[in-house]
Amino acid sequence: MQDLRRDATFSFYLTATNNFRNKNESQLNEYVVISTSVIHAIDKSLMVEYQMWNEDKTQLKSLLWSRFMHIDLITKRTTPHPKDIQEMLDSLIVPITEMTMDDRTKSLLSK
Repeated sequence: MQDLRRDATFSFYLTATNNFRNKNESQLNEYVVISTSVIHAIDKSLMVEYQMWNEDKTQLKSLLWSRFMHIDLITKRTTPHPKDIQEMLDSLIVPITEMTMDDRTKSLLSK
């Protein structure tokens, strides 16, 4: 019988950290627009930014940065993204210049 573990990759992404800023409260039944972007993708992790705006995108409601770690299920350790996944992530990155959540929030609010 063939050992499937030898020929397959068993991995997943684990949420490592979340950084959240709530700028404007949302109302019950309010329509909002949520956009997501991959802002960093390196070796074993990636960072995704989530923006929530009012319906006409004039008021930032909240901002979330989530960092995900790529984990090997067999070894239970972080592992580099497979090459094809890393290439896909690299093509999806939306570069930002702000390095802190506070700076990013200020930048979005000033637009």
